[in-house]
Amino acid sequence: MEIIPQRVSGGKASHCPTTASSKEGESPRPGPVEAAYLSKVLVSHVTVGKSVLDETGAFGEIKNTGDRTLKEVEITVYCLGADGKPVFEKTYDPVLVSGLSFGDSGQPLKPGYCRQFGVKLYDAPSDWNRKVDVKVTKVEFQ
Repeated sequence: MEIIPQRVSGGKASHCPTTASSKEGESPRPGPVEAAYLSKVLVSHVTVGKSVLDETGAFGEIKNTGDRTLKEVEITVYCLGADGKPVFEKTYDPVLVSGLSFGDSGQPLKPGYCRQFGVKLYDAPSDWNRKVDVKVTKVEFQ
């Protein structure tokens, strides 16, 4: 089953989104149940800016709109060139429950819950146009 990708962009807001994301990138293909669930993890309020440490990054929110608790959510941030096509990508786990986890990322993402994320992009190439496309590329159930 393939899910059609959608571009995610927008400004900062304090509530959770309704923009769907999709499977793409080089992560191993999820099983059919996980692949079907990808569309239930929404990405929104994506911006490119500076962190408090003055580092360039992509910032946004994810929301679990499904009915299962997630112990892992992987997103892929695609940095776009002038032609709107990816010139660089970086994967990040805003949710990753493990024995080594700490902070919010180490907590499962329950149904209906949101999580903010920030991904450093200091290594993006110079031909990056400061626009990104963010997709959910993997989920694992608790």
